[in-house]
Amino acid sequence: MPFYNDIPFLKKMARFSPYVFIVVGALIALLGGYIKIILGVIFAASGKYFSDFVQSRITHLETEKEEAWKNTPPQLDVFLARLEGKSDFVLVIDFENKVPINASWHLTTRGDVIASPFFMGHEEIHPKDETNRLQYKQVINVDRIVDGYLKLNFRYFSIHYKELGSPNTLIGEISREYRFRDGALFHWNETSKECIHE
Repeated sequence: MPFYNDIPFLKKMARFSPYVFIVVGALIALLGGYIKIILGVIFAASGKYFSDFVQSRITHLETEKEEAWKNTPPQLDVFLARLEGKSDFVLVIDFENKVPINASWHLTTRGDVIASPFFMGHEEIHPKDETNRLQYKQVINVDRIVDGYLKLNFRYFSIHYKELGSPNTLIGEISREYRFRDGALFHWNETSKECIHE
């Protein structure tokens, strides 16, 4: 029964069912007769119990929904790019399912030499309701780059990772390789198309 799992529908049912039971009970009682009056009163009074039953179902469904959300693995992509028309570089995060994350990232070059001033990290990163894309200004230590090679190392885990016992499904790592040349950034395997972010 689809309606039995439809939370908005069940909330309406829980809200209005007591009144429906009272009206129907009153109509039964008005039909006259001692037994019908008793049945009408009993039916009208049972609306509260029915409403409580529906509310318990709503609570159960909402708990299941919350647990499913907490166990949802973050789905996202990250990349480096230069802002169009500017010299600034940014780290861009594209969220696919809006699962909030904890994340840290840094840039390296040949020999795993750090090419960013420091490790970047945020306690929590929450996707915004109006967009799936976030961006953070990224400083690159150009004088540390060897052979034009630049690598982005991005690590993340769901904000529910520790709460749920640190399952491997809620943690991830993304690496991207780039070629840095004449102040421009290219994907490592491409030399003609600069990484530009509008």
